[in-house]
Amino acid sequence: MDHSADHSCITVNCREGIWWLHDPRKGDFLSLGINHVDPYFLLGPYNKAHFLSVYGQDLINERGEPQTESRAFHAWLRNVEANMRSWNFNTFGYHNCLPRSAVSDHFYYIAQIKVLPGIIEFSDFPDVFSGAFAQEVRSAVQRVCMAHKDRKNLIGYGFMDMPALSLGGSRFPPSQDCLHNRSQRIFAHKLSEKNERYLADPPVHPCVQRYMRLPGHAPGKQAWVHLLQTLYSQPEDAGKVYGVSSSTWEEIAVTTDWPCPPSPDRARRDSSAMLACIYDTYYSLHCREIRRIDPFHLILGDKLNGNLTLPHHLVETVGRHVDAIFYECFSTFGEQAEELEMIHRITGKPILMGDSSFAVISPNQIFSRGTLLPSRELIGKTYYHYLRQLFSLPYVIGWANCGYMEGWEGLNSPCDPFCSMQSGLVDPYERAWPETIGPISQANAASANWHRTGGDCVE
Repeated sequence: MDHSADHSCITVNCREGIWWLHDPRKGDFLSLGINHVDPYFLLGPYNKAHFLSVYGQDLINERGEPQTESRAFHAWLRNVEANMRSWNFNTFGYHNCLPRSAVSDHFYYIAQIKVLPGIIEFSDFPDVFSGAFAQEVRSAVQRVCMAHKDRKNLIGYGFMDMPALSLGGSRFPPSQDCLHNRSQRIFAHKLSEKNERYLADPPVHPCVQRYMRLPGHAPGKQAWVHLLQTLYSQPEDAGKVYGVSSSTWEEIAVTTDWPCPPSPDRARRDSSAMLACIYDTYYSLHCREIRRIDPFHLILGDKLNGNLTLPHHLVETVGRHVDAIFYECFSTFGEQAEELEMIHRITGKPILMGDSSFAVISPNQIFSRGTLLPSRELIGKTYYHYLRQLFSLPYVIGWANCGYMEGWEGLNSPCDPFCSMQSGLVDPYERAWPETIGPISQANAASANWHRTGGDCVE
């Protein structure tokens, strides 16, 4: 996308082989963000009275919900911003339960475009080829872009509806050395069992199976049949691959009961091709509607889930549509480096690391989001060395830490079903751990110099 016609929005550029975000008001920069800044974290059964006392009773309404227009809420948010500024963060990340209008112009942010309510699973993924879905995208994009297109501190638009691009459990299970009690080990075991259930790699992806089961008149089913017509000269050939009797393409179209394919390798090829069509249509719809209203701000798309294996051809599909690759992965740099290089090589686009963190499990948690470590001191040290390595890569333009405030058992938030497992930079009473935050502040301050010099400069 050519951003040269607009001189006020944030863009990406590559100078002397190094990628940057560029703010026309301030120059080149890296995005250093915090996710999960959520006022519900102030309302746990263990800390609600404390924060009502600190910030004021108008923090909540009569239903016990945060009042985001209140003096108390804005006092809390200004305190969050003061902390972020002192720790050298400059961005409210993608996962934040905040009205963006409340964010100070001194901080960058990413706008969320969510078309459908709830969490979308493969089994009920919408028909992206249908007119109804196109209208839903148009409405969601218009609502978000009209609210944000004139904000100079907007980095760009992230999407919220795409399931993971691949199957399989997490590539990075938690370290057993960091599980200190029975409940934590039980929870980790349940995670492992869940991973095993998702490790199955069927010949036909569940999202494609959903389209295959649509009725013959559905646009998604017609797209499936059209793809088969490009791959097979006769309907009988396609039928043999899938174990269905068909002498015409019309019979293929009306088939809704598909057995396990007797030719799994051919079916796997077809499934990959159909996924590419689905994702290409999904992104084409979003990007066309965004550009119609906001021609200049960056499009980031959905956050690619590096915790799972990413198929290369789908990374390529996403790369054709976005201005920068949005990515997350909870692991060490050594475990990420090869995939980051692959993504940049395939797409030619810069990468914004949109969610990751390092964590310890507190005594009041059954688990904690992040790459688990034995101590808070080690979190600070690991963050420092990780950021130095990450920003030594010339195509990485940002990072967001997963968590501002630690969540404990008993906490509930409509924005985040796993808030009681949230790692953070402050405890539930908004006290930072010096041994953690000191090295983090230093790393953030040094990140631009590391990026310029490939991580070799001495602070």
